[in-house]
Amino acid sequence: MKRILLIFTGLIAILALVALFSSGLPKAIPNIAKGYANTQLYNDAISLANQDSLVNIRFGDLEHLEMLAILEGETQFSNDNTQIKSSVKLSGDKRKGRLDIEAVFENGKWNYTYIAARIKIPEEEKEIIVILSKL
Repeated sequence: MKRILLIFTGLIAILALVALFSSGLPKAIPNIAKGYANTQLYNDAISLANQDSLVNIRFGDLEHLEMLAILEGETQFSNDNTQIKSSVKLSGDKRKGRLDIEAVFENGKWNYTYIAARIKIPEEEKEIIVILSKL
Protein backbone atom coordinates (compact mmCIF):
# COMPACT_ATOMS: atom_id res chain seq x y z
CA MET A 1 0.00 0.00 0.00
CA LYS A 2 2.81 2.41 0.88
CA ARG A 3 4.54 1.63 -2.41
CA ILE A 4 1.39 2.46 -4.42
CA LEU A 5 0.96 5.71 -2.49
CA LEU A 6 4.60 6.64 -3.16
CA ILE A 7 4.27 5.93 -6.89
CA PHE A 8 0.99 7.86 -7.06
CA THR A 9 2.54 10.87 -5.26
CA GLY A 10 5.51 10.81 -7.63
CA LEU A 11 3.27 10.73 -10.69
CA ILE A 12 1.23 13.65 -9.38
CA ALA A 13 4.42 15.66 -8.77
CA ILE A 14 5.71 14.93 -12.29
CA LEU A 15 2.36 15.92 -13.83
CA ALA A 16 2.33 19.15 -11.79
CA LEU A 17 5.83 20.06 -13.02
CA VAL A 18 4.92 19.30 -16.63
CA ALA A 19 1.79 21.47 -16.31
CA LEU A 20 3.79 24.30 -14.75
CA PHE A 21 6.46 24.37 -17.43
CA SER A 22 4.00 23.95 -20.32
CA SER A 23 1.86 26.83 -19.03
CA GLY A 24 4.44 29.48 -19.92
CA LEU A 25 4.64 30.65 -16.31
CA PRO A 26 8.45 30.30 -16.07
CA LYS A 27 8.81 32.73 -18.98
CA ALA A 28 6.36 35.19 -17.41
CA ILE A 29 7.98 35.27 -13.96
CA PRO A 30 10.85 37.63 -14.95
CA ASN A 31 8.37 40.05 -16.58
CA ILE A 32 6.14 39.99 -13.50
CA ALA A 33 9.15 40.69 -11.26
CA LYS A 34 10.23 43.61 -13.45
CA GLY A 35 6.67 44.91 -13.37
CA TYR A 36 6.69 44.91 -9.58
CA ALA A 37 10.01 46.75 -9.65
CA ASN A 38 8.37 49.49 -11.75
CA THR A 39 5.12 50.16 -9.89
CA GLN A 40 5.62 53.92 -10.31
CA LEU A 41 5.12 53.37 -14.05
CA TYR A 42 1.60 52.11 -13.35
CA ASN A 43 0.74 54.69 -10.70
CA ASP A 44 1.84 57.56 -12.95
CA ALA A 45 -0.33 56.17 -15.76
CA ILE A 46 -3.29 55.96 -13.36
CA SER A 47 -2.67 59.59 -12.36
CA LEU A 48 -2.79 60.60 -16.04
CA ALA A 49 -5.97 58.57 -16.51
CA ASN A 50 -7.55 60.31 -13.50
CA GLN A 51 -7.09 63.63 -15.34
CA ASP A 52 -9.17 62.43 -18.33
CA SER A 53 -12.80 63.61 -18.12
CA LEU A 54 -14.25 60.61 -19.99
CA VAL A 55 -12.40 58.20 -17.69
CA ASN A 56 -13.87 60.08 -14.71
CA ILE A 57 -17.37 59.82 -16.17
CA ARG A 58 -17.11 56.08 -16.92
CA PHE A 59 -14.92 54.84 -14.03
CA GLY A 60 -15.13 57.52 -11.36
CA ASP A 61 -12.04 58.24 -9.29
CA LEU A 62 -9.40 55.59 -10.02
CA GLU A 63 -7.63 53.76 -7.23
CA HIS A 64 -3.88 53.19 -7.18
CA LEU A 65 -2.65 49.87 -8.44
CA GLU A 66 -3.30 46.88 -6.20
CA MET A 67 -0.30 44.61 -5.69
CA LEU A 68 -2.03 41.61 -7.29
CA ALA A 69 -2.97 43.60 -10.40
CA ILE A 70 0.43 43.05 -12.04
CA LEU A 71 0.32 39.34 -11.30
CA GLU A 72 -3.22 39.04 -12.67
CA GLY A 73 -2.37 41.15 -15.71
CA GLU A 74 0.01 40.72 -18.58
CA THR A 75 3.40 42.41 -18.81
CA GLN A 76 5.93 42.13 -21.63
CA PHE A 77 9.35 43.75 -21.66
CA SER A 78 11.33 43.98 -24.89
CA ASN A 79 14.27 45.73 -26.51
CA ASP A 80 16.69 44.89 -23.69
CA ASN A 81 14.08 45.82 -21.03
CA THR A 82 13.69 49.38 -22.32
CA GLN A 83 10.15 48.92 -23.66
CA ILE A 84 7.08 47.70 -21.81
CA LYS A 85 3.63 46.67 -22.92
CA SER A 86 1.31 45.91 -20.05
CA SER A 87 -2.36 45.40 -19.25
CA VAL A 88 -3.49 45.48 -15.62
CA LYS A 89 -6.73 45.62 -13.64
CA LEU A 90 -8.16 49.10 -13.21
CA SER A 91 -10.55 49.93 -10.37
CA GLY A 92 -12.67 53.03 -10.00
CA ASP A 93 -15.59 54.20 -7.87
CA LYS A 94 -18.10 53.26 -10.58
CA ARG A 95 -16.62 50.21 -12.31
CA LYS A 96 -13.62 48.05 -13.07
CA GLY A 97 -11.76 47.56 -16.30
CA ARG A 98 -8.26 47.26 -17.73
CA LEU A 99 -5.44 49.78 -18.08
CA ASP A 100 -3.26 49.27 -21.15
CA ILE A 101 0.19 50.86 -21.06
CA GLU A 102 3.04 51.06 -23.54
CA ALA A 103 6.19 52.96 -22.62
CA VAL A 104 9.86 53.37 -23.47
CA PHE A 105 12.62 53.88 -20.90
CA GLU A 106 14.74 56.83 -22.07
CA ASN A 107 17.08 59.16 -20.21
CA GLY A 108 16.39 57.51 -16.87
CA LYS A 109 12.58 57.67 -17.00
CA TRP A 110 9.58 55.99 -18.58
CA ASN A 111 8.01 57.87 -21.49
CA TYR A 112 4.50 56.70 -22.29
CA THR A 113 3.62 55.99 -25.89
CA TYR A 114 0.12 54.65 -25.21
CA ILE A 115 -2.31 54.64 -22.29
CA ALA A 116 -5.90 53.45 -22.56
CA ALA A 117 -8.67 52.46 -20.17
CA ARG A 118 -10.85 49.58 -21.33
CA ILE A 119 -14.34 48.61 -20.27
CA LYS A 120 -14.87 44.90 -20.95
CA ILE A 121 -17.97 44.01 -18.96
CA PRO A 122 -20.87 44.29 -19.58
CA GLU A 123 -20.51 43.46 -23.26
CA GLU A 124 -22.96 46.18 -24.39
CA GLU A 125 -20.86 48.87 -22.65
CA LYS A 126 -17.53 47.71 -24.06
CA GLU A 127 -15.35 50.76 -24.73
CA ILE A 128 -11.72 51.79 -25.15
CA ILE A 129 -10.84 55.25 -23.88
CA VAL A 130 -7.51 56.34 -25.33
CA ILE A 131 -5.82 58.68 -22.85
CA LEU A 132 -2.50 59.07 -24.66
CA SER A 133 -1.27 57.81 -28.03
CA LYS A 134 2.06 58.57 -29.63
CA LEU A 135 1.99 55.48 -31.84
